[in-house]
Amino acid sequence: MPILKVICHQDPSMLQRTGSRRYQDDSALDDVVSYCMNDKKTEHHLVGGFGVNLNQPAYEMRRVSEAYGKFKGLRLRHMVLSFSAQEVKRFRSHVYDSLSKIADYAARYYGGQYQIIYSIHEDSRCFHIHFVMNVVNFLTGKKYPGTKEDYYNFQDYLGSFLREYYGLQLITVSDKG
Repeated sequence: MPILKVICHQDPSMLQRTGSRRYQDDSALDDVVSYCMNDKKTEHHLVGGFGVNLNQPAYEMRRVSEAYGKFKGLRLRHMVLSFSAQEVKRFRSHVYDSLSKIADYAARYYGGQYQIIYSIHEDSRCFHIHFVMNVVNFLTGKKYPGTKEDYYNFQDYLGSFLREYYGLQLITVSDKG
């Protein structure tokens, strides 16, 4: 069962070390995007996105936020969709194509309003997809509200796709779990 996790809760040690809350410091976009798109983690360079040039996504996300005067507070939304080793095996020789389709479909949910990238990490037995989304809507300049309703709608959207096309049941876990 694929596991979806939105990484948002504060690591208490980060505030002590940096003086900033998670994803609220000036380097948050650069740091998270660099980690997610690291060539050592994405051997086949399975990355994509909406609303950004993949050669400079953090820069472009920052520019949109600055253009709307919203480069303060929370800078990004970071999600991870993980697959077990058995699920990866189940995809057989279509693993890269299947994971790319899943990543693209998931990112498309927000891609019409928010800049978002995805990268498929292959550096462990359990492949996983990272999503990094700018929290400033590029159409309206409003910040992503992050409501429970939106989260549940996204779960339904992704869960239905995984069930229908891959026979997989989506599970969500808390960032604390």
